[in-house]
Amino acid sequence: MPTVKNRAGPKKRSIVYREALDKVINSFFMSDWCTSDQIAYEANKHISNHWTQLSTYSVCAILRTYEKDNKISVKKKEKKYYRKNI
Repeated sequence: MPTVKNRAGPKKRSIVYREALDKVINSFFMSDWCTSDQIAYEANKHISNHWTQLSTYSVCAILRTYEKDNKISVKKKEKKYYRKNI
């Protein structure tokens, strides 16, 4: 029977960023409308200081996939505002 070996080393950057955004989206923080700046600030609390911190541009790019899956709503005015779907 083949055994599954654990991969040594840290997780990939994309996985770490998505996990941080998942924590923010599933928290009460996203119950109200917020900007990508606010989301990036909250998500960076879950990312080690040794890693490159999330920027607003990368947050917007990752949130597009959540928007396609109907996990979040987007409101466009002067800026884009995001909120999790209830």
